Amino acid sequence: MAKYISEICENVYDFFYDIKVNITSFWEKITGTLAYTKFIWQNDVYREWDYSYLYDLIQFKLERMGKAQKEDELVVDSSTRADEIALALAYLHIYNTVEDTVQHNNVDAIREMYKQQQDAWKGFHDTLKEHAQKWWI
Repeated sequence: MAKYISEICENVYDFFYDIKVNITSFWEKITGTLAYTKFIWQNDVYREWDYSYLYDLIQFKLERMGKAQKEDELVVDSSTRADEIALALAYLHIYNTVEDTVQHNNVDAIREMYKQQQDAWKGFHDTLKEHAQKWWI
């Protein structure tokens, strides 16, 4: 009899836990969709002709992932993963900043800025290749 009651209690608990998980998941989908919609609308990321928009979207996604990793206390090494994401974002920021500031008449300065930009591009992609498959929660 005690085993039967224990099974009923476990089934009731599982039932309500599943409801809670489904409601939480539904809420996350709504808020996530709204966040992406707002970002896409404000940044014209829907445009299909320039790779830059793809990287804007990747940046947005990585920022959200980094924040989630920082806030998660259950994932092993979440702070390390947040730091890896921050490093990737730093490389992307350097790449974008250098690209936006190349306005020199000095050929050597332009070459140096181009080298910095290419190093940042490589650093960003190398960081993704090395770590990105571990960045899921």
